[in-house]
Amino acid sequence: MTDYPTRDELDDQYTWDLTRLYETPADWARAADELESQLETLHDHQQPTDSPAALAAALESIESVLVAKSRLTLYAQLHRNEQPADEARRDRHSRGQRLAASVDEAVRGLQRRIQRDAASVRTVREEGDDALDGWHAYLDDLLAQAPHTRDADTESVVGAFAPVVEAQTDTIAAIKTGDFDPPTVEGPNGDPVAIDHGTYREVLENPDRSVRRRAHTAYIDALADHDHALAAALTEKVRAHAALAAVRNYDSVRELALSEPSYPDTGMHTSFTDAAHDAVLENVRDHLEAYHGLLESRRDLLGVETLRRWDERLPVGPDDADAPEITFEELCDHLLAAVEPLGDEYRNRLESVLDERRIDVYPTARKRTDIPAYCPSSPDAGPFVLANFREDVRTAFYLAHELGHAMHIECMRATQPPRYVNSPRPISEVPSLVHELLLADHLREEGRPELVPFVRERRAQFLAGNVYGAGESATFLHEVYQTAESETDLTPDRLSELYADVAAEFRSPVTPPEGDTAAATRGASWRQQAFTRDPYHNYQYVTGTVAAVSVVRRLQSGALSAEAYLEFLRHTGRRESSTSFDALGVDVTAAAPYERVANALESVQAARLG
Repeated sequence: MTDYPTRDELDDQYTWDLTRLYETPADWARAADELESQLETLHDHQQPTDSPAALAAALESIESVLVAKSRLTLYAQLHRNEQPADEARRDRHSRGQRLAASVDEAVRGLQRRIQRDAASVRTVREEGDDALDGWHAYLDDLLAQAPHTRDADTESVVGAFAPVVEAQTDTIAAIKTGDFDPPTVEGPNGDPVAIDHGTYREVLENPDRSVRRRAHTAYIDALADHDHALAAALTEKVRAHAALAAVRNYDSVRELALSEPSYPDTGMHTSFTDAAHDAVLENVRDHLEAYHGLLESRRDLLGVETLRRWDERLPVGPDDADAPEITFEELCDHLLAAVEPLGDEYRNRLESVLDERRIDVYPTARKRTDIPAYCPSSPDAGPFVLANFREDVRTAFYLAHELGHAMHIECMRATQPPRYVNSPRPISEVPSLVHELLLADHLREEGRPELVPFVRERRAQFLAGNVYGAGESATFLHEVYQTAESETDLTPDRLSELYADVAAEFRSPVTPPEGDTAAATRGASWRQQAFTRDPYHNYQYVTGTVAAVSVVRRLQSGALSAEAYLEFLRHTGRRESSTSFDALGVDVTAAAPYERVANALESVQAARLG
């Protein structure tokens, strides 16, 4: 086990300052008590909506409790992440989740009253009273959700069954983690290595091919011991979501998933159509040639006759052991220089975020370290970044990515009321990937020369992974959901067949196992898919990446100004996803953005072989 320092051993500048949220846990508890009292009033008082002032007051009540909920749950989440095993922190987090559920129930009740009176609400809006200034986009979104909102009794039942809907997600997580018995294989030095989810990824980057093969085969075979339980849990998860979709008057799980709440939760919803989702997946599949070329160049550089699944994670550039370190201070300087094309206002705000102790930079003893970085936020309190920065190229880009999310929130907070500080899922990855692309360009052109080959490979990895890897998963999971919704059981063999067909298309240069070409063997990697994530989550990485590539290209050519990009960031909470993409001059349902990604990967392939 890695011997991490304690938080007390780090300089304060490398830890976040949660007093920005609450001075002490006791202050958090008092705020929770106050919100509970506020909810009692909200439940008891049937607020009228028959005048502009009354409607505005009802909407302000919704905003007030959602903002309070967001701040409370953010603090509980972040504080727990410092020491996930600490009982007091876990109890606080649990109380925050229960309180959040109560807030959501109260908010839905008030929203139903507004939606039920849709005709009078529209009449009130047309009166043009100043009281409703700033609420028009919010009301439009709320009324658009009316066909999918049920009466109070039905909503109460739906709320009561929410844990049941998510129960199979917990089951899947338990199967793949808690109940998983890691196999042990001979490691690179002859020492035994237990292969779990974390060590699997590490071992597959080992230069010894026999070690990689043993690790991959043992891990997949160990997962196979749980095939029937995993398939059954997945079937029930899909059917639970299908039942929820039917109750909410959606035609499919996909339609429900493409209309989910934006993040952070302000009451606004994502807007993305089935047709747009189909177009995204079709475009990925139409531009697979560049991805296949990248895999073929990997095969050639590795000097192997056939490329296998256990060869796909091995770095093909210089040895990672020779990679130069990047200190946090160096990364900050590089990132500030990299974002200069976005203008002084953006750069200065990023510098403030870096100085405000919003980042928990390094892994520490007892901290959550299972993820490299993520960026939760609150509409009023802003973003915080949990990172496990290891002073290498990979985690440098992870941190830059999450700071892109942070800056998106900051740009909205600077110009919008809390109700519009949120991001629809289809565009949510654009600002984070713009950061990665700008940082890659800066490091290649002005960074230390020894970083360049590592940066090139990192850029190739996130382009290929976010477009083609996510596209493959999105295609497979769409097939899975359609199959289960058609009342067909998801048996292990059927899941293997589905995945084998998708993998054969997406990864044709990767050779199936020798001696056995049965679909059950070719499709064995279905077990590794992210079944614990929300349904249909993958597409947002595709749309975000192809849009980000186009944004950087347009910024560099002058076709898109820094101010226009900032306007996009400021207003995503007010606009439908398609309108937001239009503001960037990008159509993620057309072929051109995918051609740009393909061209970028072909350039990487040429650099690898040249």
